[in-house]
Amino acid sequence: MKRPHFGYRRLLFFIQKAGHRVNHKRLFRLYRTEGLGLPRKRPRKRLWMRQAPLTPAERPMQRWSMDFEMDFLGSGRRFRSFNIVNDCTRECPGLLVDTSIGGVRVTRSLDALAETHGLPGTMVVDNGSEFTSRAFLAWAEKKGITPRFIDPGKPNQNAFIESFNGKFRDECLTGHWFTTLEDARRTIEEWRIDYNEVRPHSSLDNLTPAEFKATITTRETAARIAHFHIATTTTIMWIPHIPPGPEKGARSNLRARHSRTALTGPGPYSQHCGYTSVNLATLRIFRVTPMHILLLISIDSFSAVSRQRR
Repeated sequence: MKRPHFGYRRLLFFIQKAGHRVNHKRLFRLYRTEGLGLPRKRPRKRLWMRQAPLTPAERPMQRWSMDFEMDFLGSGRRFRSFNIVNDCTRECPGLLVDTSIGGVRVTRSLDALAETHGLPGTMVVDNGSEFTSRAFLAWAEKKGITPRFIDPGKPNQNAFIESFNGKFRDECLTGHWFTTLEDARRTIEEWRIDYNEVRPHSSLDNLTPAEFKATITTRETAARIAHFHIATTTTIMWIPHIPPGPEKGARSNLRARHSRTALTGPGPYSQHCGYTSVNLATLRIFRVTPMHILLLISIDSFSAVSRQRR
């Protein structure tokens, strides 16, 4: 049989082209009687939803991207690798290599990584059976992780892991001949360490992922120290009221100038009005919000106007 995948309609076209007059209904009956019909391809059930574009990751533990790669041993046996990359630092926290990796094995690997690296808030994955399995979805819900599924047939929506897969295949898989599974695991782990600690990345200003991660950690620590210093030493100064002046425009300008200098200190016209300094730590202890401050200003201004009218 030359064309086993042709249906009866396409076979009817060839029969009629050869000069035979055959009704399509009769041909369909013969087609079914001879058992030439092929089973229909049922589409796999996929967890599909259209996603909004990803925003750049700004923190190391904000988002991971994950995918699988396949290669062969020297004996012809197939093996797979479970690849993970940090979208912010481009670091590869782990590479699991085995002949079969299912949803349960994925969750076990992620639990092992959680002890040394922690877990992100979001994981970008495709619609493979490993990530749509009940084991993975239940694990993600238990850990408070949001799995972000890309649209089917849109690997560019998972660009970070696709870029990593290309480097992984060109620099590691293609250039090595793996004799055994243990040899593949050892070689791939050595490449992962070199990728994280030695190989420079142009997207990271020619820094390694480990160096870039240390830079981000240093910046975050400095920002926390600066925030703590400001929160415990800065004072808030507000103007209860501004006494009426000779002209409305002058009073408006005076109020505007004091509003601009309210957080930096008393302005040149501070002798005409009162201001109060309150430590931010004190406000935090008594749970004072900016709305409370505005309320106090309004009450004080109303009291001043009432005293002037009397």
